[in-house]
This record gives sequence, structure tokens and C-alpha cells, in this order.
Amino acid sequence: MNLQPKLSKKIALMTALVMVLSLCLAGSVLAAAPTPVTLISTSPDKTTGVDPTISEIVLTFNVDVNILDVLPGQAGFTKLTEDGRTIDFTMEMRNGKEFVITPDEGFKANSKYSLTVKGGSVGYTSSAFPGMSISNTQPITLSFTTGSEAEPEQLELSVTPAEVDLEVGETETLTADATEGAVVSYSSDDEDVATVSAAGLITAVGEGETTITVTATLGEATKEVEVAVNVTAATTEPGEEIELTVEPAALTLYVGATGQTFKLTTTVDPEDAELTFASTNEAFVTVSEDGTLTAVAAGEATITVTASKDGFEDAEKAVQVTVAPVILGDVDLDGDWDIYDLQAAINIALGRTDNYSALQIEAADANKDGVVNISDVVIIRNFILEVE
Repeated sequence: MNLQPKLSKKIALMTALVMVLSLCLAGSVLAAAPTPVTLISTSPDKTTGVDPTISEIVLTFNVDVNILDVLPGQAGFTKLTEDGRTIDFTMEMRNGKEFVITPDEGFKANSKYSLTVKGGSVGYTSSAFPGMSISNTQPITLSFTTGSEAEPEQLELSVTPAEVDLEVGETETLTADATEGAVVSYSSDDEDVATVSAAGLITAVGEGETTITVTATLGEATKEVEVAVNVTAATTEPGEEIELTVEPAALTLYVGATGQTFKLTTTVDPEDAELTFASTNEAFVTVSEDGTLTAVAAGEATITVTASKDGFEDAEKAVQVTVAPVILGDVDLDGDWDIYDLQAAINIALGRTDNYSALQIEAADANKDGVVNISDVVIIRNFILEVE
């Protein structure tokens, strides 16, 4: 049986059905109306008085589509002018609906700008959205004029007092009156003379002159005021009195080959007051830091004792000193012959000299032969008897 004619008919019928289905499907696609893409808003949207700090133009469309391939791709489709002069710009997609246009040189103050987007229907070749087009019958034109540069806010600053006189250790607070919102700061040219805190408190440190600079800052505006500061030494107000006693108030010292020494007795209140000693004539008598006097030669001098302490008035005492030649036989150096001189001479003659000074040994040598012995003891006894 010849099945070829029947098979050929089936194949032809199937082919025809496929073709009809294809045509139907094709017809439904071609019949689909393109989705309109419409510009629905712009920013800025005013024609005058736009802030000169504007940096971009934003175009917002009605649907989320990638139109970035269309607008730059159409010759003359988008145009931006500045005072009638066409200028270069960049266009970027911010999201699927917003596109940002920025002049390459930025926007200028007091200038007129015009952005033109051509109308009509522009084909969009995208596999995702076949047949999509921008639906505008008229060109879209955005015009605006930038405003003037913003005037900087007037910055005012005043400071009182204008000059400051202080003593070391004293303080003074500056008062700064500045425009609201301004930040005020302080600085000192010489902190060895005076320092200043963030709150404007000046502290006098040392004698001299310096300048305190007060600075107010508001945005990019600054203003300075200088305050002259003069610092002098602190004056000491009279304080409590120091109690000082010195004994004796007067005395006689003796001098021979060596000079007699004597330490003054002092008491002072408060106890930590500082004592200083001075001699009016060191050719006759000297005085050490601890108040020990040393006879140098016959004569007279005054020893001044001074007590001092911060916050107190100084106290001063004077001691009158007479220096005389040593008296032979006056071993105890009291200016008289007595039993004490005899006892001292005996001790020295016996070699017990540890408790006697060179000047006392010299006084015990009554006959001036350079040796203290029984002869000197007898002479001193006679001196005592004559006195009695």
C-alpha cells in the first residue's frame, strides 16, 4: 500500500497549522501598543530666583526604564544652554526613573539656563521592552535663571575690657559679644606673662606685656579683637608680725692671737621663719649663717638679725658688739679676775685643755712666756687677791 500521499498530506497540514499559529502570535505582538515613557517632573521647576548653589538638573519619568541609552544616543535630543550658549554636560541615571544632568563647568550665579528635550516618538531597541518609545508631541524645555551669590552674614564681635592690668597671680574674665551662632576662641601671645582659658579667663603669670586675641568664626567669616594685657609684680599687703628675740642685746668679745667666738641665742615665731645675720663692720667682728660671732680686731660693730616669711611682716633685732684685747689672767673671758679664772688656769697647767679655746689658753699665760704653768697660776692668784 502506498502511504506516501497520506504522509505528505499530514506533513503539509501540520506545517500549515504551525504557520497559522506563528502568524497569530506574530500578529498579537505587533498589535501590542508601545508603553509610553513620559517626562513627568523636573528640578528645578522655577524660571527665576533659583539658588546659585544648584549643582544639577533632575528629570523624572513616569516608569522605571533604562532610558540612558536613548537620550545621549539621539543627536541633538537633549541640549543645555547657558545665556544662549550651548554648553557641555554629563547625564547619568540615578535610578530607573531619574536622570541627572550636570554642566561640565557647573552652574554660575546670575545666569540663564535652558534645557531642551526633543518631542516625538523615539524608538527604543530593547529585548526587554520591544516597541517602547518616549511619547511627547512637543519639545520639553526647562528654563531658569540662577540668583545672586548669597551675601555672607555680617559678623560682629566686641570684647570688654579692651585693656587689662593685673598683678602676678590675679585673674580677669573677658566678655565677648558676637553674632548669634558664632564660635568664639581665645589665645595668648605670651603665656609666660598671661594665659587665657577657653572661657576667656585671663591669669597673670609673670611680669610683662602680652596680647590676648579673641576670634569669632561664623561659617567662612572670621573677626578678631586684640586685648592688651599688662602684668606687674604682686604687692605684698602688711601681714602678721613675726616675733623675734635675740640674746644678748650687747656683749664684749676679746681678741688676741685668735678671736673669741660666741653664738647668739635666737627664738622666732613662726618657727619656720628664715633668719639672716649681718655685721656692719666685718673688720671688727664677723657673723656666720647660724649666728656665731667671731672677734677679729678691737673695735665695735652692730649685728643685725632679720626674720622673714611670706605673708608676714619682717622682724629685725640689733646686737651691739665691742671687741677688746684679751686680758691676761682672765681665762674665762668675762672681763674680771675671779676664782673661776684660777681654776681654769690650774686645769690648763695640768694639761686639761680640751674644754678651753686657744684664746683662753693665751689668757692663762699670765707671764707671757708661751707656757701655762704654776707660775701663771700664782700670778692669777695675786690678781684676784689685789682685786679683793
